[in-house]
Amino acid sequence: VPLTGVLLSVCTACAMTDPLVIDFSAATLSKPLPRIEGCVVRVGSVVDERKGKEDLGMFGGHVVEGRQVLPWLQQAVERLNTPAVEVGGRQDNPMKTRHLRLHIGLRQLYLHFLLTSVSATSLVQAQYQIDQEPPYSQQYRGTDTRGNWTGTAGSMRTLFNDVLDDVVRQMHPDIQQHCQSGQAKSGT
Repeated sequence: VPLTGVLLSVCTACAMTDPLVIDFSAATLSKPLPRIEGCVVRVGSVVDERKGKEDLGMFGGHVVEGRQVLPWLQQAVERLNTPAVEVGGRQDNPMKTRHLRLHIGLRQLYLHFLLTSVSATSLVQAQYQIDQEPPYSQQYRGTDTRGNWTGTAGSMRTLFNDVLDDVVRQMHPDIQQHCQSGQAKSGT
């Protein structure tokens, strides 16, 4: 019976440990991306597909939770939007302008701690559709590992910002390629 009391007190202490909360609403993203040429890009739906919407992993016995993840993701991918194409001071003929619609799903977002470093990973599913053509999907993984870890929410948020920025920067040339291949198909 004494062993049960010890285990119960240990488990109670674990349950009372406050989570380490990363507030992504305070996140700042990197500089704008180069303009995408060849079509109008519109980010459509942005969805958090993870089962545990706030769970980001563990750090030193603390659960790490993320708040405001979806607005943070939306802000990051909205940098891929492009304005309508203009020619000679007026909008180009909408019948000739290609349109790429982008739908984003966040599949994974987590931290992995090692003895002297931490790694952050994100997995994003992007679905591209140019005009009325069949959609095409591709996954993008962003990961980064840092040493001399401080374990603060701010330093973890910075690491996640870098990982998401990496994903968006991987998507940019693929979108550009989709736009250019769409132009070649339409003969413009």
